[in-house]
Amino acid sequence: MTSHTAHTHQQLQPPPYRTSATMADVETPAHIMTAVADPAASSSQQTIIDNGREDIAMTFAGERMMVEANGRRTFQKVYLYSQSDDSGQATQKATNKTYDVAEDGPPDEGLTRLPSQNELTEDNNTRQYLEVGIVMGKDPSKYTPKGHQQLDMRKERKLRGKMRRDEYAMRVFTPITEFCEPQAKLYVGCNPIEDRPQVRVIRMKDVFYYSEFTQGFEAGAIKDREPGIMTRIRKAAAVNKSQPGRACAAISAGDLKKWTTANALEATPCENLASMLALFFSLWRMTRDREHMDAFACLMEKAAPNLKHGPQARNEGIVAFYDFETQLSEDNATKVSQELKTAKPGIVEFTPQLIQQVHQALMENDLGGGLPYSDLAFFLDTCNDTLWPSSEAPAVLREVQQALRAVKRRDDHRPRRATADALGDQSELLSVFEHYNDGMRQIKQNMDKSGDAIVAQHGAILKHGTIKDIMDKLGNSVDVYGARNYHEQLGGMQAVQLVAGNRDASDVMERLLAIGDKVVVAGKR
Repeated sequence: MTSHTAHTHQQLQPPPYRTSATMADVETPAHIMTAVADPAASSSQQTIIDNGREDIAMTFAGERMMVEANGRRTFQKVYLYSQSDDSGQATQKATNKTYDVAEDGPPDEGLTRLPSQNELTEDNNTRQYLEVGIVMGKDPSKYTPKGHQQLDMRKERKLRGKMRRDEYAMRVFTPITEFCEPQAKLYVGCNPIEDRPQVRVIRMKDVFYYSEFTQGFEAGAIKDREPGIMTRIRKAAAVNKSQPGRACAAISAGDLKKWTTANALEATPCENLASMLALFFSLWRMTRDREHMDAFACLMEKAAPNLKHGPQARNEGIVAFYDFETQLSEDNATKVSQELKTAKPGIVEFTPQLIQQVHQALMENDLGGGLPYSDLAFFLDTCNDTLWPSSEAPAVLREVQQALRAVKRRDDHRPRRATADALGDQSELLSVFEHYNDGMRQIKQNMDKSGDAIVAQHGAILKHGTIKDIMDKLGNSVDVYGARNYHEQLGGMQAVQLVAGNRDASDVMERLLAIGDKVVVAGKR
């Protein structure tokens, strides 16, 4: 096998490839690996490949084809037409038109393997694209596995090895984006106008991707190869490698912060609530739809919990305790003690130091998975009898392991069926109701918190007056950011309606909890 050389702007000489029959054994030059590992550096790490037969493109399924384009530049950017308008004039407007072999197929001759001079020159009607691979123009899906063909095609692929470039292979591109978008779209260049191709949508599975995007994924499974290659392409195509921020209006911490800033896209919690209530009332007046009034009532209840049944129990500390990836702070340890005391008034009050001690032992020795939520109070009570603030780590671990064994024995001997003996044991029955109430309370709290999180991600609702006002502002938006901001505010209203629609389930749980609590209180008298 002849080794190929690659030139950079610094005229660096890469180490040669090893002679081998498989792509997995190819030793890639260090500067190519740098460009591949960090697509953000691709513009300064472009490499010109002299020997196109050593330049191997690969599909998600692992099919390999020689690019055979001597002089190809890695991470090549070009300027293309997206589509032509009704008059035949080329435009940069995005297209959703899918590649059709009959209409857009390759000519019998004249296919270019490298970009033309026109493609490298920006024009008013062009858009910038990144070249990512090639596709077989006459039969794009010829080597794409379908259904249960994976095993058969794997055997055939091994026999084929590296294929010569298809004579009708066409170049594939993805648009250059401002940010690293969550998804990428691929286009095949076809129907050129003045030596500049137009683009048509092509299936990702049919594309043979260039080596700068596949390096490191040759031996992986398809399920890992596909997202890995596409992530690399999305990053290489992004001018700014970060994810785009959401165009949300901020909710300030309070009136003082709002008064000391000049940000028009910011609202205090009170302003946000007032705007939301006004818009839902406006919607209800227009439609007389009860759903809008339900959302109105839901907002009022959340703003003033005493309108219903008072503030809800909190469990931030217990949630933090069961996070065994990070150390438990003293503040969260104090919350654990308070939350357990609220749920079970009869137990002793645990010190934050004890809770931090046992959490550290659980975290460092990967023992947290053996501690059920419902047994946390019993577990800490057991540790409390044997541990001291001065206990060393080995002693703490020994007592924690003993307490976990006690928890397991307790669960193993707990009745699993409602037998006559079990029903006759009042303490066991109360234990069942306590665990039932704890579980139901956790479910309800998580449901309420998830609803709040869905609403919060859309940001604040600014002052509009009526729903017609916000729709007029959306229609008159002069830029994308402004339009996205109004869409986020409308999304916030829809999120509130979603939460309001789930209130029935939350109310049912609350009634069941009230009944369960009464049973427990009565049983302890």
